[in-house]
Amino acid sequence: MNQLMWPGIINALALAAAIILVFILKVLPARKGDRNLYLLILLIYLIIHLTGGVAMLGRVMSLPVYALFSLSMVVLYGPTFYFYIRKFHDLPVRGYLWHILPIEFVLWALIALHALDIMAAPKWFYNLYFTSVLLVYFIAAVRISGSVPLRQGRGWMKTIAIGFGGLILLYVIEAVWMSIDFTSIDSIVVINTTAYNVFCFVFLLITIKQVITRPQTFSGLRMAYKPKKTGEVEEELKAIVAYVVDQKEYKNPALNRDVISEATGLGVHRISEIINSEFEKNFNEWVNEYRINEAKSHLRNSELSIKEICYEVGFNSKSVFNNAFRRQMKMTPSQYRLLL
Repeated sequence: MNQLMWPGIINALALAAAIILVFILKVLPARKGDRNLYLLILLIYLIIHLTGGVAMLGRVMSLPVYALFSLSMVVLYGPTFYFYIRKFHDLPVRGYLWHILPIEFVLWALIALHALDIMAAPKWFYNLYFTSVLLVYFIAAVRISGSVPLRQGRGWMKTIAIGFGGLILLYVIEAVWMSIDFTSIDSIVVINTTAYNVFCFVFLLITIKQVITRPQTFSGLRMAYKPKKTGEVEEELKAIVAYVVDQKEYKNPALNRDVISEATGLGVHRISEIINSEFEKNFNEWVNEYRINEAKSHLRNSELSIKEICYEVGFNSKSVFNNAFRRQMKMTPSQYRLLL
């Protein structure tokens, strides 16, 4: 029996599962700007990568060509995964997908220089390059997950983080292994590709099951949306502002869209939609604007410490408060107080 038969079958199964998941996500009623639409970008990378694996294991693509192809696909995982994490947490994402261009450019510039005999980088350098890219972005994503409260979609986010985090870890292991033993590179690629595909297949099956059987954990699950009349939008907006601003609920560190939904009777996604369209800000940016304005008043008129002000206006972390203040005011709270 061909030793590549079972790896090829597993690769094909993983590819089929990825395509099925994309199909499920696409047939769900979509709404522009939904966070989980950006998961499709990662899945498309995954499908392209798995297609290359099928071609390599089927001997349609040579191992050296597959190595370059795989390398160029894998380095995309890091910045795209980081982008998705930021989007999931409603953090600013403008410009983050452009990180992909310089990362890919550096990689292919190194390959081109090597092919033209201008500069021959050692083989381990390529592994070090994409391992560094993956680890930097993955660590950055983990730091976000640890410092930014996530009150919705925790189960879904955990599945995605473990899934793509596991895929990244497998390629880091392969890079280290190949750097230690280049003489066995053919066996290493086949073994790691098989492990990658097994993990990928299981991860995708769990994801499909989760989307189908527990849609409440799929934070971005969309329901068909019917446009509201202007008067209805105004009434909904008044209800949100009355609760969050007039009652100063923005000072509540546990405030989120679920809390507002319970108080106003509006759907969670409807609340986000109104805030995005009326204020051109995401939920966190909108709430933090009121918190920062309140903090500025305390900095001007009270003797409270910055840490006390942080908790008084609704933040539950001084570092998050400092970052939010800096984004809005282009300076830290300490610097703002010194200018008064």
